[in-house]
Amino acid sequence: MFKHEKMLFHPVAVEKPNPQYAALLQEQLGGGNGELKAAKMYFSLSEPSPHDNPFSKTNVRPPSFQ
Repeated sequence: MFKHEKMLFHPVAVEKPNPQYAALLQEQLGGGNGELKAAKMYFSLSEPSPHDNPFSKTNVRPPSFQ
């Protein structure tokens, strides 16, 4: 169904490992403030709650504190 060819846009030549850059990159992709956390947050906030469905049997709103 899908064909994936692992090719880079630009040639990459790594001279030596850089642990500081690796830690920074790992933090940006999957860390506490990274892209994965942001994607999970957007996904969880986009799901409708049971309170939004007027036909739901669990449509019980909490009491207001006015």
